[in-house]
Amino acid sequence: MKALYVFIFLLVSASQSIAKTHDSIMSLKGPDSVYVNIFSKYVDDSITIFKPYSTYHMKIIVVKNLATNVIGKYYYSYIASDSSRKIQDTITRVILVRDLSGPLTIILKGSATVNICRWAKYVDAGYTIAGIIDTTKKIKVDTIGDFYSAGGTNLPGVYELGYIATDYLGRVSNSGYRYIVVLSNSAYSCQSGITPNLSLDQSISVFPNPSSGSFFVSSISTKKIFRIAVYNINGRLIKELNPDTTQFGNAEIDLSSQAAGIYFVHIQTSEGSIVRKVVLSK
Repeated sequence: MKALYVFIFLLVSASQSIAKTHDSIMSLKGPDSVYVNIFSKYVDDSITIFKPYSTYHMKIIVVKNLATNVIGKYYYSYIASDSSRKIQDTITRVILVRDLSGPLTIILKGSATVNICRWAKYVDAGYTIAGIIDTTKKIKVDTIGDFYSAGGTNLPGVYELGYIATDYLGRVSNSGYRYIVVLSNSAYSCQSGITPNLSLDQSISVFPNPSSGSFFVSSISTKKIFRIAVYNINGRLIKELNPDTTQFGNAEIDLSSQAAGIYFVHIQTSEGSIVRKVVLSK
């Protein structure tokens, strides 16, 4: 009997010693917090019990207030203890129930086309992002297009600028392109105090060309666009617009429903008419 008392004493002393020399006896498998799509089934990754506690007869109790049918913040806890309750530990995982089915969306602010004079400082109108699940998490946004790589406003031409957003869930959204028309300093809109000197051919631009579906008709002078008519190669009228575009304005033409091929754009302005050929490629 005396030997039994000594054995029990040593076991209790060992348990107390272990409890004092270890901060915790278990850890969560997986992250401390997880996102769960609403209405989906959640299965926890469980825990790992550290040695030497894994050799003990540990009682594990799971306490949770999880409801995956309601958006909110929930807790999934594990409480571990031995029979004497000399060794106890609690660990908790945070469960964030969200609607993850919706897309992440990045949208351009401002106009789809911008005219700017060569060497002028360009400040983009930026973007807005919708569908954010957690505002505390960082969203990575990168620029796309050739505007910056081509030197910005250093050379006249038509350039593209857009954005790609990637969130912490791996969702990706593309804003599409904004077309930036860098005008030569000889363009009337970039001159001051002189009479207009652009011909009709110089003042009307059509871009992008070739186009995958949509393109823009732009006036970069005082010439006002009254009518735009698009004909296919057989001479059939495909689309007609009366944009009433003022000087330096842009009108968008959408031919995404049409077959690939050559189209002729008849542009009627306040100072005459002009025809431009557009190639639709898909």
